[in-house]
Amino acid sequence: MNIFVDNKSTIIILRLLIVVCLFASSAYAQTIKLDQDEQNYLNQRHTINYCVDPDWLPIEGIVDGKHIGLSADYVAIFKQRLGVDFTLIPTSTWLETLNALRQNQCDIIPMLNSSAEREKYINFSSIYVTTPAALVSLKGKEDIKTLSDLNGKTLAITGGYRYQEMITRNYPDITIVLVESEREALKLVSRGHVHAMAGSLPFVIEQIKSLGLSNLIIFGAPNLNDKLRVGISPSEPLLHRIMEKVIASIDSTQRDNILRRWGVVSYNEGIGLADVWIWIVVALAVLLFLAYRYYTLAMHSVMLDSKNFQLDLKNQELLGLQEQLRKRNRKLEYLSTHDSLTALVNRSYFEEIVAKELNRSIRHNTSMCLMLIDLDSFKAVNDTYGHNVGDRVLIKTAQILKKQIRSIDVVGRWGGEEFIILLPDTILSDATALAERICKAVARNNIEPVGKVTCSIGVSVFKNGDSLDNVFLNTDKALYMAKENGKNRVEVQS
Repeated sequence: MNIFVDNKSTIIILRLLIVVCLFASSAYAQTIKLDQDEQNYLNQRHTINYCVDPDWLPIEGIVDGKHIGLSADYVAIFKQRLGVDFTLIPTSTWLETLNALRQNQCDIIPMLNSSAEREKYINFSSIYVTTPAALVSLKGKEDIKTLSDLNGKTLAITGGYRYQEMITRNYPDITIVLVESEREALKLVSRGHVHAMAGSLPFVIEQIKSLGLSNLIIFGAPNLNDKLRVGISPSEPLLHRIMEKVIASIDSTQRDNILRRWGVVSYNEGIGLADVWIWIVVALAVLLFLAYRYYTLAMHSVMLDSKNFQLDLKNQELLGLQEQLRKRNRKLEYLSTHDSLTALVNRSYFEEIVAKELNRSIRHNTSMCLMLIDLDSFKAVNDTYGHNVGDRVLIKTAQILKKQIRSIDVVGRWGGEEFIILLPDTILSDATALAERICKAVARNNIEPVGKVTCSIGVSVFKNGDSLDNVFLNTDKALYMAKENGKNRVEVQS
């Protein structure tokens, strides 16, 4: 009896085999098999000392002496699976971290890129996390989109980062400016001191939002993508073997969960050892199921189908990354102009609005007033009830202010417990009446568990030739008078 297996059936069978193989591979990865030398090493060590980049969140960082970030979750897995303690050796800069490993103060760095220079004094594990990199330049400088566009220009890079080695070698016409951190590099770009900076995309997004740098734009830099490994001291060869095994035991689901927890976009490229192993199994399956005359045709079809599938995945991944960048840029633009707690406009954006309204007021010869509001005894609220309750008071006050003002008025958070309101087309008497209403509205609210909260308000008017600084000084004097005269009141400085 002849058995005929057509091409379509062959592909279905091969895909089922791949699924089975992947399942078996995942189950195997959960087990860590240490030899006797490796187990004896761990029994003698009891603790592994490690260092991290202190300022590279969300990848990793040190906050109040505690290791947090993506790499902290992996260190927790290392500790749990190896049954030994991992002790953080704090450092203050990335260069200090590298030197600590070089001088054997640390046994490992859990997350860093390899480079030819670093391989002279660090043993590296396999890649286990990949994240995208970014070039950042000023808005309006969209001619800078790739490293090639920076020839003859300046690029800020953190000292000790492997970008320096790669860019110096491949782009000798770029002038590199070394800084202590990627945060400092972003500030230099924002101030126009350098043309661009290169850094980790997750860190760049977090810092642009945190620093309110709305004048920056982000471009992808795939040739700089971070391919993160564990760095191990060359004096610990057994630890190198152990770390390779514990990394192999972490499956893709756990890795994806850690990435999602810290809001990091993963970037996968190339074919790993697991993929090679799968194709070996596929090839054996083809030999078993296909007769001589079907072998070449089936292998060609399977490989073509796989390449097309990989190409589709890459295209979908690229489109997804581009859409995420667009969304992040829109979100960053909003976050850079608004206070994250109260959703009011922040100080820098408020100053931009005042400049525009002041010009309009001068052109149309209209009156404009400024109001400065300060919550009374707010420090006592934080000290007595904690900052969470203090935040609730600030949010509630912001809601009251927005209900009291007109659509053309602008209310912002000036800092701490201070709020500021710009009143276009408003004379001083009307601004004073509004201030009295606000003062009473705030005092009427009973915020649990604090109870009654009051505020003091200073009011002043823009006069011909006045700048924001001059009017703010007058308004601040009025606020000071309100505090001195008993609080929960309004004072005017004409």
